[in-house]
Amino acid sequence: FPDWVGVVTSAEGAVIHDIRKTIARRFPATQIRLAPSRVQGTEALTELIAALESLDRDPLVQVIILARGGGSLEDLWNFNEEALVRCIAGLNTPVVSAIGHERDFTLCDFVADLRAPTPTAAAELVSPDQFEIRQWLDEQMLLAEQKTKFRIRREKQILSEWESRLRELMRGRIKLVSSELQALQMQANALHPQSILDRGFSITIHRGKRLRRISEVSPGDE
Repeated sequence: FPDWVGVVTSAEGAVIHDIRKTIARRFPATQIRLAPSRVQGTEALTELIAALESLDRDPLVQVIILARGGGSLEDLWNFNEEALVRCIAGLNTPVVSAIGHERDFTLCDFVADLRAPTPTAAAELVSPDQFEIRQWLDEQMLLAEQKTKFRIRREKQILSEWESRLRELMRGRIKLVSSELQALQMQANALHPQSILDRGFSITIHRGKRLRRISEVSPGDE
């Protein structure tokens, strides 16, 4: 999308008006830099070459339209001159040739980067259609929205699966820790003095002496 379009044509007449109107309708952000020149007559050749070269040196200009309205073969003859043809061929900036009507051909058409059947068509070729761009942007926005929704659904599904896995892992871990805690509790209970007492425990005295063996006591002893 060129930001700046250079135009070589007459400063007066319908050609520049049509080009400005067409570009403004299609893509108003595009700027036009006019290098005015006569388009017929004995002095037109020198002015056309000078205008083209000045736009070619302009760092802002990205494409040049060389245009004039229709006319007789004599009226268009400057665009068959070798000097102008060689000038166009040697330019660094792309050139769109829009000379006369669709049926008119000049040598400039064959050395230009692109030929347009009319000046209005040239303006359409160098400017994008804002309505097509808006439609394309709307389509891209819709596509992006659909992709985003699909991505969100997919990520939710993945998160749900991970949540289920984590729950299973947590349940397994809790069960294992619970078992370990129960084992420790049983061990602690077994070692607790109260547990020994609960199982039954006594200190037996006979004649002031603690009994340690069954052989030290006889039936009937107190």
